[in-house]
Amino acid sequence: MRLKIIQQLVNVNIIYASQPAQIAKLRAKQAKKPDVKLNVARKSVLNYLTLGFFYFVLFGLFFSVYDFVNQPAFFVNMVALFSLMTISQGFMSFYNVFYESKDLQFYRPYAFSDAEVIAGKSISVILTLLMAILPLISYFLILPVQAGGFNPLGILLGIFCALILLAVLFLATILLAHLITKTLFSKTHDSSLQHHDRYRFPPQSGRLSLFELSPNPSGGSVRWSGYSHSFSAFSCLPSVYPPSF
Repeated sequence: MRLKIIQQLVNVNIIYASQPAQIAKLRAKQAKKPDVKLNVARKSVLNYLTLGFFYFVLFGLFFSVYDFVNQPAFFVNMVALFSLMTISQGFMSFYNVFYESKDLQFYRPYAFSDAEVIAGKSISVILTLLMAILPLISYFLILPVQAGGFNPLGILLGIFCALILLAVLFLATILLAHLITKTLFSKTHDSSLQHHDRYRFPPQSGRLSLFELSPNPSGGSVRWSGYSHSFSAFSCLPSVYPPSF
């Protein structure tokens, strides 16, 4: 897999994973300075990294003052809280990126492998979950340190347990998204789950449509409410149809 290609796929799919309120905020910011180009994907990635670090410090490191060894109920409650947060947030992001985006056909003109597409989409989902994942991992590091000091074996065991829990949560999220999308509830209440159509790839342009962008057949940029914003993530890639699609 090529890291540069995966990075470009993340830049595209992070838009699907982002909350509509966050996109609207970036749109308002761009409207105030129409002459300044705004890299929406980069802003979204930095925002999730900042939130993840903030939650890690606030709910992870600061909570190390509590004695998890003698207060196991508090440890279980915090793990359960952030586990539920991971599933709830992960479901929305996973649904938008893997189901609602419906963009696999737009990757066909480019030399993407299946693994690269899945990796780019998966990383986009994980970025939105850092605010829940990092505190969870911190609790499984704090507990063995409080129990037996800085024992490398205990720390490795804590990391291993955290990875097992995250794997179970991700599997539960995938199964939940798959089951719900197959039910009648998904069909009748789709509007409450999906992003607006303005976040999709317009079929006639093959480029990402952000906010209320209209297609620009001449290439190089797209139009957004009278302002020009370049988002040609795949312009440098060869147009090759991979046999795997």
